[in-house]
Order: sequence, then structure tokens, then C-alpha cells
Amino acid sequence: MADKVVINVLAASLWYTSILPTPLTVIWFGRDILLIIGTATYARMNSKDSTVAFDPTVTPLKVNPTMIGKCNTALQFLTLGTGIALPLYNVPPELFTGLW
Repeated sequence: MADKVVINVLAASLWYTSILPTPLTVIWFGRDILLIIGTATYARMNSKDSTVAFDPTVTPLKVNPTMIGKCNTALQFLTLGTGIALPLYNVPPELFTGLW
């Protein structure tokens, strides 16, 4: 969850400064919101107590990250890091656009 917060705060900051395009930022926010809602719904449906979805110590849901998810997160951080470096260094715009 911490990486989702960091990614979305950085994405919003880079979007606000017009470094990240709006569609990319919307896709990142939307994906994370859908993942959070889907996970909470799944945990709530598979438990006897509806509050279990929000208590990680007793939830029946065990999340194991996939390699695709890890690669996605790494690419998001690489994109955000490049976006932060873009105004400071002479990063070719093609490299940054290719990361999108």
C-alpha cells in the first residue's frame, strides 16, 4: 500500500507540473483505486465479519505479488524518477515518452 501512496502522490505532483500527461495519471489512479476496491470487496465477501477486510491481522486474504506486478511497480518508479530528473538534467524527451 505504501508504494501505491508514493506513486500516486508523485504522479499527481508531476501531472500538476505538466510533466506527466493526464491520461497516464488517470490510468495509474484508476488502476490503484480498482485494485483497492476489488481487494476489499473480495475480502469482505470471503469473511464472516465485514470489518475483516480492513484489519490486516485477521483478514483471510493473503496477497502474493506477481512478477508482472513487480515489473509494473519498477517501471512506474523508473518513469517517476525520470520525470523528476527531466527538469534538472538533459534527459531526452524520447526516453521519458518511451517509459509511458
